[in-house]
Amino acid sequence: MNFVLELTEQQIEALMETYQNNALPVKETFILGRFKIQGVNITVYRSGKVMFQGEHAEEAYLFWQDTFKLGPSNTNRKKSLPFYFPSIGSDESGSGDYFGPLVAAAVLITEKDHEFLAQLTIQDSKTLNDQVIKEIAPKLIARLKYSLNILPNEKYNALIEEGYNLNKLKAYLHAQCHKTLLQKIPKSYPIVIDQFCTKTHYKKYLSEFDDAVIPDYFYTKAESQFASVAVASIIARYVFLKQLENLGVALNVTLEKGASNRVDNQAKRLVSAYGNDVLNTIAKKHFKNTKKVINQS
Repeated sequence: MNFVLELTEQQIEALMETYQNNALPVKETFILGRFKIQGVNITVYRSGKVMFQGEHAEEAYLFWQDTFKLGPSNTNRKKSLPFYFPSIGSDESGSGDYFGPLVAAAVLITEKDHEFLAQLTIQDSKTLNDQVIKEIAPKLIARLKYSLNILPNEKYNALIEEGYNLNKLKAYLHAQCHKTLLQKIPKSYPIVIDQFCTKTHYKKYLSEFDDAVIPDYFYTKAESQFASVAVASIIARYVFLKQLENLGVALNVTLEKGASNRVDNQAKRLVSAYGNDVLNTIAKKHFKNTKKVINQS
């Protein structure tokens, strides 16, 4: 089945620039360009029409329809877009770990990055062990445009005491990453976020945030559906692990990850050695672990 959009000259220019590395030879005078990507053949006509054909034609068509805000919004559409489709993806790490900061990352993936990412077998950081993350992340950081936001434990705990909840903190970190990354690139791209709250709540959380950019797509398990989010999850986890290591060095320990009984036992030993105040600098004090640690230390 064929899908056709009618675009302006400016929109066509943006589309053709995105696919410039996937251009095919053109002989016909009535055709501006032909492009071939994973499962999609794209033909751009001088008339302003763009035809999408192939296995993923509908996804590509809907992607550009959303990008150029043509027709009704498809923000909550459940149909998946291609894994490597150009986008800014963001994800966070540390939200389930008692020790260590909260880290968010946003990453831009374009057409020219597909081959590079495919060779690394990019996937959600939750499916990768720490060693693999430490091997892959530096390569991603060296190649791709990204932004980071790290919320240290002291600041994290202070904001929680002020009345912030975890989702509001996540929203702020994601929004700041989007804002920073967009300042680094020459044009805007669709933003995909690993959904941790509804779009309505996300906007509410950011009501006092200056120049907040609301993501185009909110997907659950987005890290398994979009390369941009998968890469963001890897970079965020890598930075979190580095931050956790640094905190441990200062205490001459290797801090445990997660929020298990092992974490409780280590926290009790640290409190015994350094006092309750140590938790403010290394832990997320609103976790249930704190009550168990303080009551039984």
